[in-house]
Amino acid sequence: MNNLFFAVIVSTIISQPFDVCFVKIASQRSLVYENIFKVPFQIGKNDGYAKLIIGGVWARLAYNVLSTMLLVNMYDPFLNAAVEAF
Repeated sequence: MNNLFFAVIVSTIISQPFDVCFVKIASQRSLVYENIFKVPFQIGKNDGYAKLIIGGVWARLAYNVLSTMLLVNMYDPFLNAAVEAF
């Protein structure tokens, strides 16, 4: 179980720059970010590379760890209830 939480934390930190790029592209109102490969460099130039790496990581960590805790605690009771029902 500890390995699962460790994997969630590591994968969240590794995928953070990709999520920041996705959110920047998805939430733009005017066409600022046109090329997906240039977005990290544009974010680094405009907002700083710290924004690319750290921006929103705590919110994603909290969400991912809480959802993993819910999954771990609810999966077995739900599975047992479904097996008993059918």
